[in-house]
Amino acid sequence: LMVRILNLNLVEYENIFEDVSKDEWYAENVLTAYKSGLVEGYAGKFRPNDGIKAEEILKILVESYEKKMGEIIFEEESFKNTSDWAIIYAQKAMKIGLINDDKEFILNEKALREDAAALIYRLLEEVEQ
Repeated sequence: LMVRILNLNLVEYENIFEDVSKDEWYAENVLTAYKSGLVEGYAGKFRPNDGIKAEEILKILVESYEKKMGEIIFEEESFKNTSDWAIIYAQKAMKIGLINDDKEFILNEKALREDAAALIYRLLEEVEQ
C-alpha cells in the first residue's frame, strides 16, 4: 500500500525472500518496499501470511513519511512493550502524531486491521497538511 501511496516505481522481482514467489501478485511491491527501505524481512523471509505488529506498521509508516517529507527530528521518550529496534520508530511516530504514547497500542503485539487503518489515515493527514 505504501509503495503505491509514495508512487514508487516498481522493480522487477528478484528472489530476495524465500517465501515470496515471483508469481505472487504482490511480489514486485514487496521487493520495491524492500529496496526502498520500508521493510527488511526476517532472515531471508518476508512472512507474508503472518500477522503484523503495531511496531512493524510504525516502521513502515515512519520510513514512508521520511521519504516524502524528510527526516523526523524527535525527543527521546521512554516506551514500554516495544522491541528495542522499534523504539526510534515509536519516538518518531509520536513526534508526528501517529501515536500519542505507548498506551495507545501495545506495539510489540499483533495489530488489528482497524489499528493499521487508523495509523495510515493519520499518516496521510500529516503528509497532506
